[in-house]
Amino acid sequence: MTVLPETLEGDKKTVEINFELEDKKKIADLKIFTLKASITHEVGDIGSKISYNGLPKGTTDINASLKDVSRKDFLNAANPACTVEINILPAPKTTELELTIRVVNGAGTEVGSKKVTWKAVPKQAEVSLTKIDSEKIKGTERTTNIEIENKGLEATEKDQLKLLINAQAGNSASIIGAKQVGNTTRYMLDLPQVAPTGKISHPITIDPKDENRANFKLQLQYKGQNIGDPFNFTWERGAELKVTEAKYNPETGKVTATVKNIGTETATSGKITTEINATKTPGAKIEGNNIVQVQSLKPGEEQKIDDLGTVEFGNKETAVCKFGTSCAQSCPKAPKPIVEKVLIKTDIVLSLTPSFDVDKKEVTVVVRNGGKDTAKGLKLTYENTSSDQAGKFATLDTKQTGVRNLGDLEGTKDYKHIFKLDFKDADEADFNFKLIYDDTTIDDDGISKTFKDKPLNLSLEIVVPAIDNSSNYILYGAQNELKLRINQEANSRHIQLKDLTLAIQPEGNNGGTVSKDPTGPGINKIGGAALGNDLGEDIKLYVHSASGTTKAAFKFQLKYKDKNIAEPVLVEWREYPVTIDTPVRLVGSQEGSFQIVSLVPLDPSAITVTLEGDHGTTFQFYKANGDVAGNVVALSEVAEYNRNRSKTYDRSEAILEPIKFKINQKNGQQAAKLTIIVKRGNTEIARKGVDWVEKGIGLSVSLERPTSYDIQKLGIAVKNTTNQSVHLNEVKVNLTNTENVSFSLGSFSGSIIEKNLADVIGENKLDGETGTYTQLLINSPLGDRIATGLTLQLLDNEGKVIDQVYFLYFRRSFVIEEEFKRMIEDNKEEFLSKLEKIKNNLNALMYLQTTLKKVITWYSQLSTKLLNIKEADTSFEPLVNTRVLLYADMIKKWEDFEHATQTAISEFDKDEKVIVAWYDNLLIEVSEIQKKINRGSEDVKKIDKIADNIDFLMGDYNSKEQVDKQSIQALYKYYNSKIEEIKAFLLNRGITNFDLATNDAEFIKKLKTTYKRMVEELPSLKLKVQEIFEAGFETFNKVLVKQQEDDLVSMKALKKIGKEDEQDYITGIYNSLVVQKNGLRRWKRLADYEKDLVPHGETIQDMLAEDYQKLAEINRKFAKIVGSKSTRNSHGNFTNVAELTLEIATDAFKIAQTRKNQQNQEAAIKVYKAAIKTWEAYEHKRGAQVSRAKLPQLSRDESGEFILIPTTLKNLNTNLKSLRIDYKEGRYKKKNIFGMDAFRKNRKQD
Repeated sequence: MTVLPETLEGDKKTVEINFELEDKKKIADLKIFTLKASITHEVGDIGSKISYNGLPKGTTDINASLKDVSRKDFLNAANPACTVEINILPAPKTTELELTIRVVNGAGTEVGSKKVTWKAVPKQAEVSLTKIDSEKIKGTERTTNIEIENKGLEATEKDQLKLLINAQAGNSASIIGAKQVGNTTRYMLDLPQVAPTGKISHPITIDPKDENRANFKLQLQYKGQNIGDPFNFTWERGAELKVTEAKYNPETGKVTATVKNIGTETATSGKITTEINATKTPGAKIEGNNIVQVQSLKPGEEQKIDDLGTVEFGNKETAVCKFGTSCAQSCPKAPKPIVEKVLIKTDIVLSLTPSFDVDKKEVTVVVRNGGKDTAKGLKLTYENTSSDQAGKFATLDTKQTGVRNLGDLEGTKDYKHIFKLDFKDADEADFNFKLIYDDTTIDDDGISKTFKDKPLNLSLEIVVPAIDNSSNYILYGAQNELKLRINQEANSRHIQLKDLTLAIQPEGNNGGTVSKDPTGPGINKIGGAALGNDLGEDIKLYVHSASGTTKAAFKFQLKYKDKNIAEPVLVEWREYPVTIDTPVRLVGSQEGSFQIVSLVPLDPSAITVTLEGDHGTTFQFYKANGDVAGNVVALSEVAEYNRNRSKTYDRSEAILEPIKFKINQKNGQQAAKLTIIVKRGNTEIARKGVDWVEKGIGLSVSLERPTSYDIQKLGIAVKNTTNQSVHLNEVKVNLTNTENVSFSLGSFSGSIIEKNLADVIGENKLDGETGTYTQLLINSPLGDRIATGLTLQLLDNEGKVIDQVYFLYFRRSFVIEEEFKRMIEDNKEEFLSKLEKIKNNLNALMYLQTTLKKVITWYSQLSTKLLNIKEADTSFEPLVNTRVLLYADMIKKWEDFEHATQTAISEFDKDEKVIVAWYDNLLIEVSEIQKKINRGSEDVKKIDKIADNIDFLMGDYNSKEQVDKQSIQALYKYYNSKIEEIKAFLLNRGITNFDLATNDAEFIKKLKTTYKRMVEELPSLKLKVQEIFEAGFETFNKVLVKQQEDDLVSMKALKKIGKEDEQDYITGIYNSLVVQKNGLRRWKRLADYEKDLVPHGETIQDMLAEDYQKLAEINRKFAKIVGSKSTRNSHGNFTNVAELTLEIATDAFKIAQTRKNQQNQEAAIKVYKAAIKTWEAYEHKRGAQVSRAKLPQLSRDESGEFILIPTTLKNLNTNLKSLRIDYKEGRYKKKNIFGMDAFRKNRKQD
């Protein structure tokens, strides 16, 4: 016994055990040897498992004969070796483990022993944001601190830890140190490195500029990936008083000032203080009233104060006066901020106005004297105050700092000077301008202006590959040519092509490269002439994946003079996502076939397929024309696309026609393992094993589709792949699922079904090359379990797998309005185009954002669940990996959509009128909802038609209809969505505490009050809705009875009516029965899925069983009458009645299987008896014979379900048999009795 390898690490978790016969003259009977394997030591966690080939699920230990695990009976000279693979499945937190492998003989003596060790790869940097000092700050407080922890064993990489900042409100505000991403409201803040197992605290400081409030969503990122959930950081100005204007009145000698509340809260107990700045104006002084009280000022209000003291200027023409402000809410002890104003002794009023002409690159500065007296000796200073490194080099008239002597400026006169602005390499530059009079700077702050050059309006367009519906650019498999184009918009500033580069950065450690030529070396950038002679030309690049890898990604970033332009574009390469669909077993010389399935179109000429047999056996392919094609072929030689297949969600499903093969050389073997290997070049992209046996049962099982929702039936076809008859009682069916959910398969139900195939199908024998069919349906909704993975196996009497399939059932998610459903299925360009059309509709934007968040949450939960299914059973890996990859792409797209929607919503922060209009409309809608629900119990009792009953109570919200036209079900959900809208709106503004606060803006107070009231009223509203549905169901049953009475009257008339009127009567009665069936089905679905609306759904199910029984009896009577008529359309009439019979029986069976009480089973039995009689009459009428000569063709009915007429009668009989068994055994207790009294009784107990 040899074991390779004996040490494993990271993702390498498979060990290969080789057994070889030492003495080739002997025969080793493998059934007397036992393989024992178990985990004998674990570090970090316990609960690791192991699995081996043939055992689909992990186990704690292996104790099995070598015959079973190797699938060989013995070893001899012709067959001297065998191999077993053991897979290690470490527990989530296990870092090390030891696997002990032993082999003992029949006497219990150990004949071989080995130990294998596995270690997890040491964790790299593992960062998380663990603490935020304060998410909400106010007033002069501008900084909070975040704590970031690295639990990894390596330091974070330099320049890879960042904070992505999305401005939600207050778009001119920013985070100090953060760099804007393109022309978006996104910013990126570089964070310092974090040591291994270390922590850092980092300040986040808001620069509010002129905003009164600012709200940012902050997202920690490492290596471009989001880490954890984003958090809100908000700032509000609060109450803040500021002296906006101060003057000296030459006539009175007093100082006057205007004070304004520039904040967001009412300022009370305000004060102003005055004081001469003796340093700047020595000799000047102020006397008198230097502390003045200010009245209460609301935000935006101002007060003029006429006497703040008398000024003496000394020997100066100016005096610098300091003004301090305070109020009860801000700086109550030490008045501030200090504002300095220059007071002028004479009638001189100076102002300074800079402006910028971007086309001419000219800055015009106008200085005006608005007084009557001449200002002598004026000077103008300017200074480059840019913080950006490039901006610091910008000049005005070739200088970064300068002084201009303006001389004397008479009263009411202007002075104008035009500066030439040279940006150098900057996009923008900041300059500050100040006036000096009487050697005093008129305003210490001066006038600061940011001058922006025309934007570098360049964009990177990916021409090939085209963007897919997931908004991704992905090359697959043999595709490696990438086409890009650099476009320049009309309003972009002129550029030098030599300064333009395209940087290419690999994402992750995939080992891939990008080259300029098909076989050239890898490059990390191209620029200048390599980009072409002009912008707008196609640029060809070539992507090369590393050998053996299945994916690569590259980020393309435009740079001008080494500065990033716009956001980078990610292009991915992925190997073809291929799976092989093949039977498990091939018997004798029969011809086998398999299909290659890919989520994307593939190039068959770039793919090879190999058939590898063990023990000297060989297999060969056959072309479509029957020619032999060898055992290694190009895929294009043996298969073509099946163009008639439907599409998967969002991507075209590439299905190849069946590829035919059979055994060539048996080499004297009775059994062998065939491996089908699919490669592209030297890279293996899929493999699948097939068991070949000389003799045995050959059956294949196939599914209508690989995934289903829990409201769907699933068709399952079984085919005899040999030319010999198979006795189905020799075949066992094993159905299991990862969530232990109850299913019905044929005539049996349960979470685990282990029966022989004859009982499941209802047939004892299946002739050669023929097939049969049954259905699988779920017995109750999945609910919180979300999804389950099912395994369906066919086994022979020895327990060996004949064939098996793995498939998934999902929970039905939620209903999305059609308009928004189309939007979220669009690609990014289409979505943004539609978003533009609704950007002024806050109601629609809020609904869209809520919908996107639901979709993201749902598919994230579903992906996690699928990964759990894969972890529980690795056999689901191909199916799960494909789905999870698809969902990850979709989630990424929807997150971009949600951000775009949030940006559109944030625009409304600038216009409170729009918000108030949205709020007023919301109040009207809520009021209308409450009115309809309040009178609903009485209104529903007045309805005398089944269709009107359903329309009044059930249905999804339709935005094109008024509130009064919506169903009760839709209104209740819409009311809940309005609560979520208000909550989302408040959260988007950084409001997490929904209690009223004294500093809340008026409309925020209204929103909080409405939110709280709606939440408090929801339970009573829910109770009223339940009462409406109670009354509605009672009314429905009354209307149903009345309609059935009318139908019986019409049937009596039909017996006697003349031929010319027969068809009208038949059509009328049939339509009436269909309406009844549809009504019953809608109530059944409501009871299944809407527990909030009908908490006693089980009682409704019981009553519906009785209703179905009555409907079946009436339909049976109708069938007899229709069968007796020989109208021109008699065949069509009877077909309609027979199909209606089948639908009624199917629904009744579902109820009986779900509820499992004897009353329901008895009702369903009566329904099935009636259905069988009707169907027998139908088959007799059409002269059908149930033949098993060949596998019947499947077709779909109007509802999209599979229907198979030759086997329908058989299925009806098998389901009836199942119902009778359950009823006879009496295994289930009565849960309640039929009747409205029981419904009311259960209802009142709540």
